[in-house]
Amino acid sequence: AAFDKVLQVDPGNRSGLMMRATCLYSHARDSLARNESKHQSEDELRQALGNLSTLLGLDPEHVGACLKRRKVHLLLGTEPPQPDPFFVGMCRGAEKVLRGARKGSMTEGNTPIPPPEFLAAYALDMAEDCAEVMGLTGAHPPGRSSTP
Repeated sequence: AAFDKVLQVDPGNRSGLMMRATCLYSHARDSLARNESKHQSEDELRQALGNLSTLLGLDPEHVGACLKRRKVHLLLGTEPPQPDPFFVGMCRGAEKVLRGARKGSMTEGNTPIPPPEFLAAYALDMAEDCAEVMGLTGAHPPGRSSTP
């Protein structure tokens, strides 16, 4: 709830977005591991994915589809089309994070948040995991017809 207040005041607050997404994600994963409240967990994962999408400069509606396409290409051993919009978005997001860090605007009070490269990579991993847990990246195994 504290992060929600911060984000209402400053919607572009990257450390706030990251912290909120991390908390939602951790809570949802814990609940799922204990087989508790699947519906609430999916809602938390959806919110976390939304926060991470904003953080990385991606449209939440497209994250699942992009990850799914990537996974299909990985499974089939083919190269994704260039330029892959997912990676373009990811690079833009990482650039924004880097620019913010250089300006020194990436600190919360006196506490510096992790390095931007770590932040971008961690956010991407978490977004991918959220999408996977929610079944947004369920690619067909090779040999079956798939529509990436």
